[in-house]
Amino acid sequence: MKGGAGSSAWGFGFGGGAHPSANPDWTIQLEARQRTINNIMTTLRMYAPVPIPEKSLQTFALQLEEEIFNASTSWFDYLFKYFQKMMDICPQTNSIPNQQAGKH
Repeated sequence: MKGGAGSSAWGFGFGGGAHPSANPDWTIQLEARQRTINNIMTTLRMYAPVPIPEKSLQTFALQLEEEIFNASTSWFDYLFKYFQKMMDICPQTNSIPNQQAGKH
């Protein structure tokens, strides 16, 4: 959907937009991608079963973000894929309160 509503600045609107690499405003793209990498690193720190060296964590987060970016067809698709990966990394905690409630 090139040139349509929501396609400017990599589709930062809700209209979807062109492929992320088609963004003419690369500074917005770089800032958004760096925030994504930082969020991936934070999530991995919180949920990794063992401590991960910072350099390895950064390398993994960068590779994961690049994989998401390259597979995305729009800003909406990028966000969807990113949140889907974060849900895969985070443990499902919605059943834990029910299990602990019966132990009291």
